[in-house]
Amino acid sequence: MPRDGGLSGTQTVFVNGLTGVDFPLAPLGGEIAALRRTTLTVTQGDTVVTLEKAVYAVEDGYVVTLDIQSPRVLEGVELLDPLPAGATLKDGRKTLPASLPAGETNLTYRFAWNGEPRAATTDPTLSWRN
Repeated sequence: MPRDGGLSGTQTVFVNGLTGVDFPLAPLGGEIAALRRTTLTVTQGDTVVTLEKAVYAVEDGYVVTLDIQSPRVLEGVELLDPLPAGATLKDGRKTLPASLPAGETNLTYRFAWNGEPRAATTDPTLSWRN
C-alpha cells in the first residue's frame, strides 16, 4: 500500500519479502539544455548504424553523451569523436571496443575547455569492417 515518501512529491511502496523503494512522482528540478544534438547515420552494405551525440554545458566544463544503435555485432569498429582544440578529457570514455555488440551502446565523457560554447561541439565519425 503506497504512502507518503520521505521526499517531497514521492511515494514509498513496501512489498513484503522483497524490498522498499522511494521514487519521485514529479520530475526533478533544474535546467538542462543541450548545446547541440547530432545524429549520424552510417550505412555499410546492408547494415545501418545510428550514432546520436549530445553536448551539454555544465558548471565545470561539458558533458557529452554518445548513443549508438547497431542491428548486429560489428567488428573492427573505429569511433572518432575529437575534442575541441585545447580541450582536456576529464573523465569517461569516448572510444569503443574493437567489437561492438548488437543493440544500444552508451558512452559518456566530460571535458574542460575555455573557448566559445558554440565551438565546443565537434562531429564524430564511425566506421567498421564488413
